[in-house]
Amino acid sequence: MKASVILFLLAGLAHGQFVQGNIADTGPTATQTVTCAFPSPDAAGDTLMVCVSWFAPTAKATATDTLGDQYTPVSAPVVDAVASQQVLYCGNAKAGSNTVTVQLSTPVTWIHVMVLEYTGALSLDTQSSATGNSSTLSSGAATTAKGQEFLIGFSRWDYDYLGSFGAPGPGFTVRVGSTARGIAEDTVSAAAGSYSATMSIRGGEPWIMQLVAFYTGAAPTPTPVAAPTPPVPGQVTMAWTAPTPPVSYLLSIGTESGGPYTMRFNTGSTATQYKVTGLTSGQTYYAVVESVDAEGNVSCPSPQISFVSP
Repeated sequence: MKASVILFLLAGLAHGQFVQGNIADTGPTATQTVTCAFPSPDAAGDTLMVCVSWFAPTAKATATDTLGDQYTPVSAPVVDAVASQQVLYCGNAKAGSNTVTVQLSTPVTWIHVMVLEYTGALSLDTQSSATGNSSTLSSGAATTAKGQEFLIGFSRWDYDYLGSFGAPGPGFTVRVGSTARGIAEDTVSAAAGSYSATMSIRGGEPWIMQLVAFYTGAAPTPTPVAAPTPPVPGQVTMAWTAPTPPVSYLLSIGTESGGPYTMRFNTGSTATQYKVTGLTSGQTYYAVVESVDAEGNVSCPSPQISFVSP
């Protein structure tokens, strides 16, 4: 079956609206790297989404781009019987012509990459995901914290000779994708509540469906720095700055660049530093900071830094 490509390019939209998208696909030859260019220059401060899926149950994706934007995974890869999918995002893009490079942790086949741009800075609220084997795809329910959130559904089905895209879920609009591999669709929620992303394909087969919910009006994004401390084995004090003091901060630390961050600390105060203990001496760690405002809104992650524990 020959795949049809679905591409949309919009301009002049209000904050939080879809701007543009593109896709890139590979075939049966195993590879680790795929590039996908945005059709037009990105705007400063916009949010970029990258959804990558591949035909193998084990691997992990990271993303970089020509502008040096920092991408954070929404979750660990979602895995079905034969394929995997991972969504990453950048909440505060730089301006300019941009090509995204996706790197897989191991060579895989039939990679499908979708890149999307939305106006303004969006912050991650929640996500849900599910797998199945049928002609109807559903992410399962995710509970949003606010109204007017942007709900983006990402799909992947496994065998393009069995199925092809049928229709988006009720209220959703297709933004980018391939009729034989997977699509991205979006809508805006009316109020805080339970939502899922659905779609149909012609022909039942294994699939992955993921819903990611974002909101606007984020708290300020801090930039962390490793504060100098007397070298205490397994201990480091992290410090950062923020343009407006929020209620508290979330500090996330892990041993893999780009996540997942396996240690997560709520500082519980507006203090812009936090002492972390129990680290492994000589181990390289990666950290991001998010700020939390009075309504419980969590900002986009800060740029990631790395440090070696004393």
